[in-house]
Amino acid sequence: ERKAYLAAQTDFLGRVQSDDIAAAKLALLDTLRPRQLDYMKQLDQMVAYQEKLMEQAGKDTMTTVDGATNLTVITTLLGLAVAMAAGLLVTRSVTGPVAAV
Repeated sequence: ERKAYLAAQTDFLGRVQSDDIAAAKLALLDTLRPRQLDYMKQLDQMVAYQEKLMEQAGKDTMTTVDGATNLTVITTLLGLAVAMAAGLLVTRSVTGPVAAV
C-alpha cells in the first residue's frame, strides 16, 4: 500500500510542479486520495494491532508482578516463622540451665 501511495504522490507532485493543475486535480481525486485512504487504513490497523500487543504485555507484566508479590509475602512469612522458632529455641536453651541452678 505504501509503495502505491508514494508512487501516486510522486505523480501528483510532478504534475503540480509542472503547473499541470487540471491533471494534478484529477490525479489527486482519482489516484492519490484513494491510495492515501487505503494507506491510512493500513496504518490504523497496524496501530490497533500494536495497542493490542501493548495491552497483552501490560497484563503479562501484572501477572508477573502479582507472582513476585506473592513470593515475597510467602518468603517473609517463612522467615518470620524461622526467626520465631530460633528465638524460642535460644530462649529455652538459656533459661533451662539458669532455672536448673
